[in-house]
Amino acid sequence: MPLPPIWKSIDSVNWRPLQKKNFLFHEEIFDSLFEMEKAGAGNTADVTQARARMARAESEMFIVKADLDRAVMAYKRMTGTKPAALSFAEVPLEMPESLENALDRMKKIIRSC
Repeated sequence: MPLPPIWKSIDSVNWRPLQKKNFLFHEEIFDSLFEMEKAGAGNTADVTQARARMARAESEMFIVKADLDRAVMAYKRMTGTKPAALSFAEVPLEMPESLENALDRMKKIIRSC
């Protein structure tokens, strides 16, 4: 199975929370500037710029979601099943002494699954 859909899925899963935080951050700035402008202490240019940045952050959030949905569909098309929940591999505490030892260790892990 080709790996690009899997990589795209992992990237999307990693970026999704960051994009949501980015959007909420820009929304908070916009709300603050809008309130200041309504009270007469801010200016329209700042509010307009903040609105544009918030719209871009929202757009990026939707793009990341669409990328994840496309990756899930590509995975399902190639394997016939939806991907299971992703988990990250554990980092080994020690490196194998040789390539042969690494391959033996990998084979044992695969057999145990």
